[in-house]
Amino acid sequence: MFFGGTDKKTLARCHIYRMLRGAKKHVSFHTPGHKIGKYDVTELSFSDNLSAPTGCIAQAQADIARLLGANASFLLTDGSTSGVYSMLYAAKAYGVKKIAAPVLSHKSFFHGCELLGLTPVLLENVLENGIPAPLSLEEVEGALAQADALFITSPDYYGNIPDLAALQAICAFLQKPFLIDGAHGGHLHFQPTLYAGNYADLWVDGVHKSLPALTQGAVVSAKDAQFVAPLKEGVERFRTSSPSY
Repeated sequence: MFFGGTDKKTLARCHIYRMLRGAKKHVSFHTPGHKIGKYDVTELSFSDNLSAPTGCIAQAQADIARLLGANASFLLTDGSTSGVYSMLYAAKAYGVKKIAAPVLSHKSFFHGCELLGLTPVLLENVLENGIPAPLSLEEVEGALAQADALFITSPDYYGNIPDLAALQAICAFLQKPFLIDGAHGGHLHFQPTLYAGNYADLWVDGVHKSLPALTQGAVVSAKDAQFVAPLKEGVERFRTSSPSY
């Protein structure tokens, strides 16, 4: 009576229904296919939907934004790479056409610029004992005379952290967005003077490198409300489209 009718398809549904009701443990007929118990879920009533969160994911993102001092934060399943793409997308929507960045930036920056039609204005790092040093403020100011925004990696791949407060002051004075790839600096939230989110307009935190995440977890955030909508659009385009988060 639950399904209505007595045809073979309906009876089959009844058998499946009875089997599921009688199962001693969770039996999954949905994606993903590797079936690893209660944590292996897709967009079910209790697990929320990554693409349109209204429940536990929405609550988690709100908590993360509050903790990081952001207006909005978005969970990423594709590592910091999709966050870099999303930041560049938001910058372009803001009106950025040329963006200053160190030549030693991650390849996701260059790929993102290529995809979005942005022009990098590259900065060379001075070598000290064979190791690239942080950018000088004079170099940054010179590059921003030709660019509409600044993108840096902090910490960089040698552990260097530039003078973030000074860089923020330069960008604020020139009214140009400040973007930070913090893929290796998520743990620096506990060191306020070193944490990207205390200075950037848009930034990405890597989670699976130095913080607990089961897969390529990351978080991308916007400081001010004007960047939230375009950042969300970027996330929707570059993050996984699979609801099996």
